[in-house]
Amino acid sequence: MSPISATGMGDICFYKDSGVYMKKLVVTLGMALVCPAFAQNAAVFKLDDVNLKPIKLSEFIAQVKENNTWIRTKKLANESTASWQQSMSAYNLNPSFSYSRGTFYAQAPTDAFASRSPQSGTYSLSGNIEGRGKQDARKEFSGTELARQSVDLGAMVYGVEVDSAFLFLDALRVKNLWLVKHKAQTELEKMGNPDLKLAIDDYKQFKTDQANDFKYFSLGMASFLGKPSNVLPDPTAELSVAPRDFDVRSLIDNARRSRPDILSLEAAFNVAKAGDVLAQKNRNLDYNVSVYGTDTPGYVGTYSGYSTTYERGISYGFSVTVPIPISQLYDADLVAAKNARLQAEIMLEDAKNRVYFEVNQALLQFNSAKTKLQTALDNQKNLADKKMANLDDVNNWHAAEVETIDAKVNYAKALLFLGRVSGLKNVLAM
Repeated sequence: MSPISATGMGDICFYKDSGVYMKKLVVTLGMALVCPAFAQNAAVFKLDDVNLKPIKLSEFIAQVKENNTWIRTKKLANESTASWQQSMSAYNLNPSFSYSRGTFYAQAPTDAFASRSPQSGTYSLSGNIEGRGKQDARKEFSGTELARQSVDLGAMVYGVEVDSAFLFLDALRVKNLWLVKHKAQTELEKMGNPDLKLAIDDYKQFKTDQANDFKYFSLGMASFLGKPSNVLPDPTAELSVAPRDFDVRSLIDNARRSRPDILSLEAAFNVAKAGDVLAQKNRNLDYNVSVYGTDTPGYVGTYSGYSTTYERGISYGFSVTVPIPISQLYDADLVAAKNARLQAEIMLEDAKNRVYFEVNQALLQFNSAKTKLQTALDNQKNLADKKMANLDDVNNWHAAEVETIDAKVNYAKALLFLGRVSGLKNVLAM
């Protein structure tokens, strides 16, 4: 496995194996959103009323995963599920011990009863003999449920990563649009022509609009970090992702095998299947068994002047309680478990069938974005060496730069979306 390309600053590398992108595609976001025409003297992005803190995509995603409320609460739910697994897997013995003392008489019927002292003591120990297969079924069910929770956490983390990357790209786009408009304004101001004042004012207004858009998307990034702050994140990266080709069959196979939502549905199906088995095993009868012993101390009983000596007596016994399973005349529990299993199976099959359409749609979108990117790069290249001598030159340069920025960001978004529907992990890591 070798990297296809690794350009620009940051950490974006594409990995390919046998012509098919692997799950882990790490990309160094270096799409060169900054135009070559002013790369040597790039303006510094700064807003007068906002404090900014530069942040790379890899840093942003790491902080989001650490602080995001959804992820943190899901992890706690997983810990709760794990804590129940051991008790659910244990044998349901339910032991109990009892002690009885007596009999005590408020008014003895004869002298013989009155002379009994001390009273008899009875000790008993009882427990449950669990129905055949119940413990194994519970153990299997708890294991599949824990696995489902873990898979769901992975799917949630992946979804948050992708959403974070989209937010990052949106903020990065408007930031670079602001830089392009600032460059256009600067070039017009250098010309010193009073007739260009209206055009300069227009670019200033465009910058104001872009600054407001940036604040909006940067606030969105900050909301993913969980805690309010007077310092907004400033996405820092260069985009330089070379156009690539994908094999649709390989993407579909990978999606059905490793897409997070499908893995979650598979885990849910396994839970439903284990629940079906558990419902059947729960119908096996439990038996309650108890053993007991009674210790009656010796005593001397008197009746009508005669005395009788009774020796100490010890007796033992046991009992078995067999329930009468009236509830098994009804099968609502079995029907519900069977239907839950069928529902999970239907949803899983439907998701795998939808993969074909979703991957093809995403690939069409990706290929369209790739074509537009190439067109934009060609237009940008044609103007790269042209000197900006008048308003038309500046406007043409500005239009080409805006087209290129939009094309590169849209290409990156299309790549992210294609990764999401095809199960490719870590498509962008800047």
